[in-house]
Amino acid sequence: MAKHIRIGKKGEDEAIAFLQKQGYTILHTNWRYQHLEIDIIAEYKSIICIVEVKTRTIGSKEDIPDWITPKKIKNLVHAAEQYLQQTTSNAEVRFDIIGILQQPFLQIIHIKEAFYGSDVS
Repeated sequence: MAKHIRIGKKGEDEAIAFLQKQGYTILHTNWRYQHLEIDIIAEYKSIICIVEVKTRTIGSKEDIPDWITPKKIKNLVHAAEQYLQQTTSNAEVRFDIIGILQQPFLQIIHIKEAFYGSDVS
């Protein structure tokens, strides 16, 4: 397994453990619709949270929102729409980012409501 894949998988595992400690119920990990993928789908207080996890070995927590491109946001929103259709859920949806910074020490930054489905043009 390539190093960047191992780093990403470890970051997703850290994010899952973090969310569970915060009281989130993990519904799916690596949920796929065609070529699109949602890293984590969780539920928290009746809200469906679509979570994109980004792991870096170096960086700044201030840069985390920039780690998600407009194209990635558009793909996440489209995948979330498909997920909600397939599950026939009419729950409120929130898009979060979890940034994992591994150096100089492990930091987990959870950005709730990082973007909105209406942000997609």
